[in-house]
Amino acid sequence: YVGDDNYQKRFDFFMLLAKEISKKFGRAKFLIFVKRQNNKITKSKNFYYFNGKFDIENYLKVSDVLIAPSVNEGFGRVLVEATFSKTLVIASNSGGHNEIIKNEFNGFLVPKDSLQLFIKKILYSLKNYNSEKVQKIIKTAFIYSKKKYNLKHYKQKIFSIYDKL
Repeated sequence: YVGDDNYQKRFDFFMLLAKEISKKFGRAKFLIFVKRQNNKITKSKNFYYFNGKFDIENYLKVSDVLIAPSVNEGFGRVLVEATFSKTLVIASNSGGHNEIIKNEFNGFLVPKDSLQLFIKKILYSLKNYNSEKVQKIIKTAFIYSKKKYNLKHYKQKIFSIYDKL
C-alpha cells in the first residue's frame, strides 16, 4: 500500500483487505507506505509500516503485488512504478486507474467497493503467482509501461500539446 490515510486513498479499506488476506494466506507480508513527517519504520505481525519519505522502487521490486484501493485518482503514478518493477497491480476500477490498467491485460481491476472481489483477486494472484497467466500479465505490464510511459514518449506528448497551443 502506498498513500496517505485519507478517504481517497482508502487506507481503512486496505487494512480490511490485509487482515482478511492474513487470515487466509498466513505467509503474506504487507509493506505499508504512508506519507508523514518522520521517517520511521515500525513492525507488527506481518505488517511493516513506513512513515515518511522512502524510495519505494526497491521495495516494489521485491513485492509480488501492489494493492491500490484508492478512488477518484488522477494519474496513479505508483501503478506505473509498480509495473516498471515487475510488480502485479490490483487496483480499484476508479478514476485514473482505468487509464493505466486494462483488466487481465496489464493488471487487475476490481469494483471499488467490493471487499470480497478484492480478496478473491488478491488470493488468486498470490496462489497462482507463478502461473503462466499471472506471469504474462506482469510481463505485459512491464513492456506496455516501458513503451507508453518512458520519458522520451512522455516528453513528445507534452511538446505536441504545446505545439497545438
